[in-house]
Amino acid sequence: MESKKSFIETFTNLILAWTKEYENSDLQDIDPDLFSSISFFLVELEKKALEEENSISREIFSMYKKIVEWILADLTLIRKLKIASKIIAYGQPPKKLLPEEIAFADALKIVLETSERKERVVEDPLKSVRVKCSKDETIERLIVISQSKLRSFVGADTLVYRGLRKGTIMNIPKKNYELLISKKAYVKSIYQG
Repeated sequence: MESKKSFIETFTNLILAWTKEYENSDLQDIDPDLFSSISFFLVELEKKALEEENSISREIFSMYKKIVEWILADLTLIRKLKIASKIIAYGQPPKKLLPEEIAFADALKIVLETSERKERVVEDPLKSVRVKCSKDETIERLIVISQSKLRSFVGADTLVYRGLRKGTIMNIPKKNYELLISKKAYVKSIYQG
């Protein structure tokens, strides 16, 4: 395994790069060798964990590895989000990209360019499933207010009434009002229209 100093130095460099990245809105300069040294470091941690006879030591190395992997994944995600936001906002990626980030930026640019839509009028996607509300003017209607929470019910007009809480105001056929009253529901007519 790397020397203790090299371990601490690698881990410290990762923490510093990660901290700088999430504290600043611009993409930060990162040593291109950092990711390869972290990858080597992770392999060494895994080897050390497997070599250890003591189960506590194995767990410690395993936890170190998980922490480093999490920080590395978060650092990568933060950088990719910054790259994506620059490409979306300005059409160009930032200048300080690592080699693996250049491939990501190029792919994202291609996807965005090919998926650009021309301005067009979009039809209502729910048009075919929307229910047309037709109010039969021959039916006598009442505006009522519920005085308590009401259970869902199917009214005389074959509509389902649900989610009726205390204070809900409804414009319902008089037959529905009579139905609610017959079921001992607490509703009060406030307007007859």
